Amino acid sequence: MPAGHKEMGKIILPISVDEYYNMFHSDNAPYSFEKYFIYRGYGKIQITQNWSENFPEPVLKSCWGKPSISQKIIAYEVDVKGNPFVKLTPTTKNYVLCTKEKNLIQMRLWTELKNVPYSDCFNNEEQYTIVSMPMKSLNASGGEQHTSHKVAYRVSSQVVFKKSVSLFKSKIEKACLEKGIESYKNWTDWASIKIEDYR
Repeated sequence: MPAGHKEMGKIILPISVDEYYNMFHSDNAPYSFEKYFIYRGYGKIQITQNWSENFPEPVLKSCWGKPSISQKIIAYEVDVKGNPFVKLTPTTKNYVLCTKEKNLIQMRLWTELKNVPYSDCFNNEEQYTIVSMPMKSLNASGGEQHTSHKVAYRVSSQVVFKKSVSLFKSKIEKACLEKGIESYKNWTDWASIKIEDYR
């Protein structure tokens, strides 16, 4: 976990690393984040960049000191309830692929918000780690063999401040963490159902 990050959640999913990527993150994924955002009722969903080696934000060219592989950008709007002054929150999510191996995927998510208090002062950063969990089984001759049909999916996050907001820093961090945990649970509940449908 990167320095400064706090864990938002961890879950075991009955799927391989390759299946996870193909189902949820590839450009033609059947259960992509774009489809999840539609399910959540977000508006004006737009893929502004499919997976590409182009990094519009210089800060995203690396993943915690390691060169980034590719980036995907999705923008959308979220309805704001209970605020008479703000009706919509334009949101941009920058997905950065940091590691893609047979048994490991690591991604960096850089979220930019508008129309929320102090949104020009910070970005929210998350790390997704998807790692295979070897399962022991017996082959036809009775010998032990290893298969990997489960992954551990973990998400951590931190608020990255661009401007000083010392009086409100802890409040912003608390709000982002609470919202992140809620979003993590909503997505993992949805993804678990889609994996069952797929299998």
